[in-house]
Amino acid sequence: MFNSLNSDGLPLCDADIISAKLYAKAEINNQRDEFNKRWKELTELIDELNQNGISSFDSILNQQMYYQRAKNKEILSDTGAIIVTTPGVRRYYTEINKELLEKPLELCSSMINLAKIWKKVFDYPIMQVLSKFNENFKLFLASYFLRFNPDEITEEKIHSIVVCMLRLFAVLEIVDTGYSRIDCQYKCNTVTRKIF
Repeated sequence: MFNSLNSDGLPLCDADIISAKLYAKAEINNQRDEFNKRWKELTELIDELNQNGISSFDSILNQQMYYQRAKNKEILSDTGAIIVTTPGVRRYYTEINKELLEKPLELCSSMINLAKIWKKVFDYPIMQVLSKFNENFKLFLASYFLRFNPDEITEEKIHSIVVCMLRLFAVLEIVDTGYSRIDCQYKCNTVTRKIF
Protein backbone atom coordinates (compact mmCIF):
# COMPACT_ATOMS: atom_id res chain seq x y z
CA MET A 1 0.00 0.00 0.00
CA PHE A 2 2.85 2.39 0.89
CA ASN A 3 4.53 1.81 -2.49
CA SER A 4 1.31 2.34 -4.43
CA LEU A 5 0.50 5.59 -2.63
CA ASN A 6 4.05 6.76 -3.12
CA SER A 7 4.15 5.82 -6.82
CA ASP A 8 0.85 7.65 -7.45
CA GLY A 9 2.47 10.89 -6.38
CA LEU A 10 0.25 11.43 -3.32
CA PRO A 11 2.02 13.46 -0.66
CA LEU A 12 2.89 11.29 2.31
CA CYS A 13 2.95 12.67 5.82
CA ASP A 14 5.88 12.12 8.16
CA ALA A 15 4.04 9.33 9.98
CA ASP A 16 3.59 7.41 6.69
CA ILE A 17 7.29 7.55 5.86
CA ILE A 18 8.45 6.72 9.37
CA SER A 19 5.97 3.86 9.84
CA ALA A 20 7.11 2.30 6.54
CA LYS A 21 10.75 2.48 7.66
CA LEU A 22 9.90 1.04 11.08
CA TYR A 23 7.92 -1.80 9.48
CA ALA A 24 10.81 -2.59 7.12
CA LYS A 25 13.26 -2.68 10.04
CA ALA A 26 10.91 -4.86 12.11
CA GLU A 27 10.72 -7.25 9.15
CA ILE A 28 14.53 -7.44 8.97
CA ASN A 29 14.72 -8.01 12.76
CA ASN A 30 12.09 -10.80 12.60
CA GLN A 31 9.81 -8.70 14.82
CA ARG A 32 7.02 -8.18 12.33
CA ASP A 33 4.20 -9.75 14.38
CA GLU A 34 5.11 -7.94 17.60
CA PHE A 35 5.59 -4.67 15.71
CA ASN A 36 2.21 -5.05 13.97
CA LYS A 37 0.55 -5.62 17.35
CA ARG A 38 2.16 -2.54 18.93
CA TRP A 39 1.63 -0.37 15.84
CA LYS A 40 -2.07 -1.30 15.81
CA GLU A 41 -2.34 -0.31 19.49
CA LEU A 42 -0.55 2.98 18.79
CA THR A 43 -2.75 3.72 15.76
CA GLU A 44 -5.93 3.10 17.76
CA LEU A 45 -4.73 5.32 20.61
CA ILE A 46 -3.75 8.15 18.28
CA ASP A 47 -7.01 7.86 16.34
CA GLU A 48 -8.88 8.35 19.61
CA LEU A 49 -6.63 11.29 20.59
CA ASN A 50 -7.11 12.82 17.15
CA GLN A 51 -10.91 12.48 17.31
CA ASN A 52 -10.87 14.30 20.67
CA GLY A 53 -8.60 17.06 19.35
CA ILE A 54 -5.75 16.09 21.68
CA SER A 55 -2.98 14.93 19.36
CA SER A 56 -2.15 13.50 15.94
CA PHE A 57 0.45 11.05 14.68
CA ASP A 58 2.76 13.80 13.48
CA SER A 59 2.33 15.57 16.83
CA ILE A 60 3.36 12.48 18.79
CA LEU A 61 6.38 11.99 16.51
CA ASN A 62 7.32 15.65 17.04
CA GLN A 63 6.97 15.35 20.83
CA GLN A 64 9.04 12.15 20.79
CA MET A 65 11.70 14.02 18.79
CA TYR A 66 11.85 16.84 21.37
CA TYR A 67 12.22 14.28 24.13
CA GLN A 68 15.02 12.43 22.30
CA ARG A 69 16.84 15.67 21.50
CA ALA A 70 16.74 16.71 25.16
CA LYS A 71 17.67 13.24 26.44
CA ASN A 72 20.62 12.99 24.03
CA LYS A 73 21.60 16.61 24.72
CA GLU A 74 21.19 17.39 21.02
CA ILE A 75 19.88 20.83 21.96
CA LEU A 76 23.34 22.09 22.89
CA SER A 77 26.09 23.18 20.53
CA ASP A 78 29.72 22.20 21.02
CA THR A 79 30.22 25.45 22.95
CA GLY A 80 27.30 24.71 25.29
CA ALA A 81 24.92 27.24 23.73
CA ILE A 82 21.30 26.24 23.26
CA ILE A 83 20.46 25.45 19.64
CA VAL A 84 17.28 27.33 18.77
CA THR A 85 16.65 25.74 15.38
CA THR A 86 14.79 22.47 15.24
CA PRO A 87 15.00 19.95 12.39
CA GLY A 88 11.87 18.71 10.67
CA VAL A 89 10.42 15.48 12.03
CA ARG A 90 11.08 13.45 8.87
CA ARG A 91 14.66 14.66 8.59
CA TYR A 92 15.29 13.99 12.28
CA TYR A 93 14.17 10.37 12.14
CA THR A 94 15.52 9.50 8.70
CA GLU A 95 18.82 11.40 8.68
CA ILE A 96 19.90 12.97 11.98
CA ASN A 97 18.95 10.23 14.44
CA LYS A 98 18.13 7.24 12.26
CA GLU A 99 19.32 4.95 15.06
CA LEU A 100 15.83 5.37 16.54
CA LEU A 101 14.41 3.53 13.53
CA GLU A 102 16.81 0.64 14.20
CA LYS A 103 14.72 -0.26 17.28
CA PRO A 104 11.12 -0.20 16.03
CA LEU A 105 9.63 -1.95 19.07
CA GLU A 106 11.31 0.45 21.49
CA LEU A 107 10.26 3.57 19.60
CA CYS A 108 6.72 2.26 19.17
CA SER A 109 6.46 1.47 22.89
CA SER A 110 7.66 4.94 23.83
CA MET A 111 5.03 6.55 21.59
CA ILE A 112 2.33 4.23 23.01
CA ASN A 113 3.38 5.38 26.47
CA LEU A 114 3.07 9.02 25.48
CA ALA A 115 -0.31 8.51 23.79
CA LYS A 116 -1.67 6.71 26.88
CA ILE A 117 -0.49 9.55 29.10
CA TRP A 118 -2.11 12.22 26.90
CA LYS A 119 -5.34 10.23 26.93
CA LYS A 120 -5.25 10.05 30.72
CA VAL A 121 -4.21 13.62 31.57
CA PHE A 122 -6.59 15.42 29.23
CA ASP A 123 -9.43 14.54 31.60
CA TYR A 124 -7.82 16.58 34.37
CA PRO A 125 -9.47 20.02 34.81
CA ILE A 126 -6.11 21.82 34.95
CA MET A 127 -5.18 20.32 31.58
CA GLN A 128 -8.48 21.50 30.14
CA VAL A 129 -7.49 25.06 31.08
CA LEU A 130 -3.96 24.70 29.69
CA SER A 131 -5.31 23.31 26.43
CA LYS A 132 -6.92 26.70 25.72
CA PHE A 133 -3.46 28.12 25.02
CA ASN A 134 -1.05 27.62 22.14
CA GLU A 135 -0.35 23.97 21.23
CA ASN A 136 3.36 24.43 22.02
CA PHE A 137 2.74 23.54 25.67
CA LYS A 138 2.54 19.90 24.55
CA LEU A 139 6.21 19.97 23.56
CA PHE A 140 7.14 20.98 27.10
CA LEU A 141 4.93 18.46 28.81
CA ALA A 142 5.71 15.49 26.55
CA SER A 143 9.35 15.58 27.64
CA TYR A 144 8.22 15.53 31.25
CA PHE A 145 5.57 12.86 30.72
CA LEU A 146 7.95 10.46 28.99
CA ARG A 147 9.78 10.01 32.27
CA PHE A 148 6.77 8.13 33.63
CA ASN A 149 4.82 4.98 33.04
CA PRO A 150 1.16 5.86 32.26
CA ASP A 151 0.04 4.06 35.44
CA GLU A 152 2.26 6.33 37.57
CA ILE A 153 0.74 9.58 36.28
CA THR A 154 -1.67 11.31 38.63
CA GLU A 155 -3.11 14.79 38.70
CA GLU A 156 -1.03 15.52 41.80
CA LYS A 157 2.20 14.44 40.07
CA ILE A 158 1.75 16.79 37.15
CA HIS A 159 0.09 19.66 39.02
CA SER A 160 3.22 21.72 39.73
CA ILE A 161 4.60 21.55 36.18
CA VAL A 162 1.18 22.26 34.63
CA VAL A 163 0.78 25.30 36.91
CA CYS A 164 4.19 26.53 35.67
CA MET A 165 3.05 26.02 32.08
CA LEU A 166 -0.19 27.90 32.80
CA ARG A 167 1.78 30.82 34.21
CA LEU A 168 4.22 30.88 31.29
CA PHE A 169 1.53 30.71 28.62
CA ALA A 170 -0.71 33.21 30.43
CA VAL A 171 2.17 35.72 30.56
CA LEU A 172 3.00 35.10 26.90
CA GLU A 173 -0.66 35.63 26.06
CA ILE A 174 -1.00 39.00 27.80
CA VAL A 175 2.35 40.64 27.09
CA ASP A 176 2.82 42.81 24.08
CA THR A 177 5.61 40.62 22.73
CA GLY A 178 4.18 37.80 20.67
CA TYR A 179 5.69 34.39 20.79
CA SER A 180 6.70 32.55 17.72
CA ARG A 181 7.38 28.88 17.38
CA ILE A 182 11.12 29.68 17.58
CA ASP A 183 10.62 31.47 20.92
CA CYS A 184 8.67 28.50 22.27
CA GLN A 185 11.24 26.05 20.91
CA TYR A 186 13.97 27.98 22.72
CA LYS A 187 11.97 27.95 25.96
CA CYS A 188 11.07 24.28 25.44
CA ASN A 189 14.70 23.35 24.84
CA THR A 190 15.69 25.25 28.00
CA VAL A 191 13.00 23.55 30.10
CA THR A 192 13.67 20.05 28.72
CA ARG A 193 17.39 20.52 29.26
CA LYS A 194 16.66 21.24 32.95
CA ILE A 195 14.46 18.14 33.18
CA PHE A 196 17.41 15.97 32.24
